[in-house]
Amino acid sequence: MSHAASDAPPWSTTQILDACSHPLPAEAVKGITCFNSGEYFEAHEWLEIAWRAESGPQRDLYRAILLAAVALYHTRRSNYPGALKVAHRCLRWLNAFPATCSGVQLVRLRLEIEALLKNLQASEPDFTNFRPVSVSPLEYDPSWPVIRQSTSE
Repeated sequence: MSHAASDAPPWSTTQILDACSHPLPAEAVKGITCFNSGEYFEAHEWLEIAWRAESGPQRDLYRAILLAAVALYHTRRSNYPGALKVAHRCLRWLNAFPATCSGVQLVRLRLEIEALLKNLQASEPDFTNFRPVSVSPLEYDPSWPVIRQSTSE
């Protein structure tokens, strides 16, 4: 990924909100499906495909979810320093987005990654007291946004 870890999302709030009104591509949906199955490595792979294909603000949505998957993958593999670093980056990107973006509910993910980050930080430097945090499946409504037909004729 081309942005340095310290970069903030380069999009305005208006650009982000506009992007969040668009549906997800099939690769991002597949990534969310893998995420929800606990297949974090595979989720990363699919979301990276979507990320590479996108040039607008939605790419950072894929990046945020991708980073959540990577943090969880590192946690599962007991790479707590890696999980800590990636969870920080994940929140930086997640926090740029509203509660719902392209049908993906982000509030719970944000709260759960924050809880993961707090547990990791509390167990530093040796991580012997790390307490696992469960992460819920992402809520995704593929029919969102609903295209409303005009009632006037």
